[in-house]
Amino acid sequence: MASSGQQSRRGSRDVPLNIAICIDMEPKFGPVLLPLTIETPPMQLRFLKILGDVLEACRHGAVCRESDRISFKQAVDKARTISANSVFNSKIRRGFTAPTGPRLAPTELQERQDHKMPPPRTKSLHGPARMLTQMGGNIEMNPIAESSEEDSLELSNEKPVRAVTCGHLAPPEDKQVHRPRSLGDLRAFDLAEQEQSDDENSPRLSLPGDASSDEEGGADSGYRPIEEDDESAMFMHPPHIRNSSISCATVHIYRHCVRSTATKVKGAHYDDLAHYTDLPLPDWNAPMKWCTDQGAALIKNEGKKLRQREPKMDLSKLKVIVDTDQRVATSANSLLQGLAGQGEIFAPRVDYFPVLFNAFKPLAGASVCKTPSKQLEIAQKQQRLDTTPMPMGVGFAHDMNQTRYNEVLELFEKLFGVGAAGSLKQMTNPPIIDNQSGLLKGAPVVLKLLATNLMFAYASNITIATHVPVSRDQIFELGAWIHWQRRVTQIPAHFVPKKACGALSIIATLLGKPRQKHAIYVGHDSDQDALAHFFQITWKAPPFPVWKPTPPGSSLRFTSLGDSTALVHFTYQVFDSSDDPDVKVVPTLPGRVNLFEVKAFIEMQITDFAGEECLKVCTSLSANM
Repeated sequence: MASSGQQSRRGSRDVPLNIAICIDMEPKFGPVLLPLTIETPPMQLRFLKILGDVLEACRHGAVCRESDRISFKQAVDKARTISANSVFNSKIRRGFTAPTGPRLAPTELQERQDHKMPPPRTKSLHGPARMLTQMGGNIEMNPIAESSEEDSLELSNEKPVRAVTCGHLAPPEDKQVHRPRSLGDLRAFDLAEQEQSDDENSPRLSLPGDASSDEEGGADSGYRPIEEDDESAMFMHPPHIRNSSISCATVHIYRHCVRSTATKVKGAHYDDLAHYTDLPLPDWNAPMKWCTDQGAALIKNEGKKLRQREPKMDLSKLKVIVDTDQRVATSANSLLQGLAGQGEIFAPRVDYFPVLFNAFKPLAGASVCKTPSKQLEIAQKQQRLDTTPMPMGVGFAHDMNQTRYNEVLELFEKLFGVGAAGSLKQMTNPPIIDNQSGLLKGAPVVLKLLATNLMFAYASNITIATHVPVSRDQIFELGAWIHWQRRVTQIPAHFVPKKACGALSIIATLLGKPRQKHAIYVGHDSDQDALAHFFQITWKAPPFPVWKPTPPGSSLRFTSLGDSTALVHFTYQVFDSSDDPDVKVVPTLPGRVNLFEVKAFIEMQITDFAGEECLKVCTSLSANM
């Protein structure tokens, strides 16, 4: 990694930090360069700390010499120490003078001109990466095999380009396989959660005995609106959309309705949620994991608002692809009822295609991909547990704030009481990943289920018993435990083979001939998790307090622009116990993606985690849709 500060054109107090990261890919591909710029000084050191954590997880490959590893660890430790110093960071906020010295000298294009491509290098489990150091004004780095700097700047230029005709898109002339120029593999999505310990603007949920809980400035994962200089925008500047681009195809991927919840507690001695509360569980008036009455109504109203947002959608040409379980089928039916106008014949085409939602264990029909490696799944879950801080100021499991953790557990017990299983404090502490079963063990497993009951009952306008009243803000804040557990347990080793065929079918729709201008997939939150990974995107959705939430009824919308790129938006409902809450649409980060780069990345991931045969079959299925 190389970096350089330079004077910002916006003023002497803003000192951008340019960063270049070179990542070794699998043997048949050359390294990839990811150029980044951090605009706002207060975020630079904290970002370097997080970036160091990301790269440290990737560095144990054959390409790393022992001296490189020692230097890398020293740089990471120094960044951690400095970025954790709140006094130092407060001084940075009060003023920062541009350092003297050379700017980031060599560009990627220059490197391509001055050097030959290096031989392929061996790839480690998660893709080794090396830090590139600045020596005497120049940056020592290996030549890279990415698109040129001119290509990477194309999306941010205001220069008009010729109009393109919507049709089958030819791949770029550059035959190298690129990683999407956006976020990193396992860590970057949760940047905001990592930042919360130093975020002065984040609200904190009141906890027993917390004297500061009534004031702003907490260590939890509360929401802070995205602003121009927010650290969330550091990964890639929002693209400027050119009016000459025309929409070719639109694909929506919905999560199913608000549903009744499961009661099974995995990884615990008592395996029923009823053992962890002395109050009755909600009466959902629906079988387990089926849509609640209001959950179906919420999806129907979302369909009505989708029609308002896209009035030119032709239902006769709309293709709807769904999984086969009841909550998904009900959600698709409700959505389509909302989409249908009163003066139209309601005859949409619906395809049940379960292998697109689970390629190695579909709900119906044969599998096409091999089962994920259990050993690799456990290793990645352990890595996620080690690198994903628990919400509400608890911190990392291996170095958590035990006092805060106990306060969180006491808050849940204050709401739900203590059941036959005993106090939550008696559960595995700290939380662990069992090295045999791969299950997460500890109180957060129960916290996630109780928080889900709160959120889904609130959204469905169903009464949920608590010992003390719970506010709307508390419901959303406690919901951070839902997303934390998903972050730890939903890992690439599992969802890449599971969602391989679905991801390739979406890419095929966006890049193919415009025979199907609109397609809607109705599936699960795991589908949105997988697409966030495949497309390397993230998003904020207030009042949900975490990055990349996937609430029931939410959707990702991909709009092809006919020039091999697509815009991406996230749509969600702000639950308020009514059946027609506000619907919000927010752009993802980045907001525009290169579809050929994404396609190449998906294919590499499928090859790595599911094998060539899985890629072959899924590609064939996608081509014939």
